[in-house]
Amino acid sequence: MNDIKVSCIDSRRTAIESTYTGNDEKILNMIDDFFKRLEEFAKDCKDVTNFETKFQASPLSGEYTQLFTKVMGGGVDAKKEAKDAALYAAEDIADSATHNVRMHARMEAESALRNAPIVGNVMTAKQHFDLFSSFKRNKDDK
Repeated sequence: MNDIKVSCIDSRRTAIESTYTGNDEKILNMIDDFFKRLEEFAKDCKDVTNFETKFQASPLSGEYTQLFTKVMGGGVDAKKEAKDAALYAAEDIADSATHNVRMHARMEAESALRNAPIVGNVMTAKQHFDLFSSFKRNKDDK
């Protein structure tokens, strides 16, 4: 078998083996069995183009996809991932709700203060002072 065909097979093997983080003997045996059959398949192909063309048209291509899909899910605990995602979403919703409640309470407090007779007058006076002081000219501006 020529080096380019070997390289094509090795790259597929590396993709699967680097994706699979588990140690299930059944899956590891499935991987080994698949690649032994793929190597036998490649021996009958005259070059890499012929190999790739025949591989895409063969049932081995579908088996490779199924094996890759199985391997990708093999190292992931779906229940744990779903639980972590739900906890993250719940924390995000709680933070957002807390922020909204604080902002609403602050706006209500400011509104109540503005409507209080003495405090409202003081706040209005401060706003007028801030407004008029922004028009005040500096001595350097003359």
